[in-house]
This record gives sequence, structure tokens and C-alpha cells, in this order.
Amino acid sequence: MAKQQVGASPTELVLAHLQELIPVMFVAAVAKSAAALGRWGDRQRYHP
Repeated sequence: MAKQQVGASPTELVLAHLQELIPVMFVAAVAKSAAALGRWGDRQRYHP
């Protein structure tokens, strides 16, 4: 968790939020692409 610093600039606050959001977005993107690859693999397997 990012500590709220007294007198922290808006840029620092935005960067702190980004650092918390990037892993979440990365995991979501990986999960989405893995699901898409899984569906594509199933189509290839059942309909050669």
C-alpha cells in the first residue's frame, strides 16, 4: 500500500496509483489472452 505523504505532489500520487494498477491490468491481460488461446486451441482440436 502506498503511504499518503503530507505535501505529496499530484504526480507522485498518480504514480503510486499506477504502480498499484499495473500488476492488476497485467494479470487481467494475461488471463484474457490465455482464455483466448485456450478457445483457439479447442477449435483447432475439435475442427481440424
